[in-house]
Amino acid sequence: GHLADLIAERERIAAAYLSGIQNPAIRLPKQRENANHVWHQFVVETDDRDGFQQYLEDHDIQTVIHYPIPPHLAECYQYLGHKEGDYPIAERMAKTVLSLPMFNGMKEEEVQYAVDVANGYEKRMEESH
Repeated sequence: GHLADLIAERERIAAAYLSGIQNPAIRLPKQRENANHVWHQFVVETDDRDGFQQYLEDHDIQTVIHYPIPPHLAECYQYLGHKEGDYPIAERMAKTVLSLPMFNGMKEEEVQYAVDVANGYEKRMEESH
């Protein structure tokens, strides 16, 4: 009986992220026109995913990498015979995406803090040797 309210709350959080995060280093999820989304996760993409994750952790924002290994390279699917390079988009995504905090009961100020911190992120340049 509360599903609609729970989804509406997540839609508000996602809307705040989508309108608030204005950082070219962070690619936001897109929603198809005339489609609905329940926002189970709020997954963003950045080329320096590990650096971004550490930056967020340094600011007390926990993130999750749900699928660090693309399915076709997972041990349970080895019998299919796929190798690295077979699905380059999935492989790139496994290295570049992470989920920002998204949960029911998230306070408005917590969402705004995550937005502000994300907007302050600057890609860390790799040192050349």
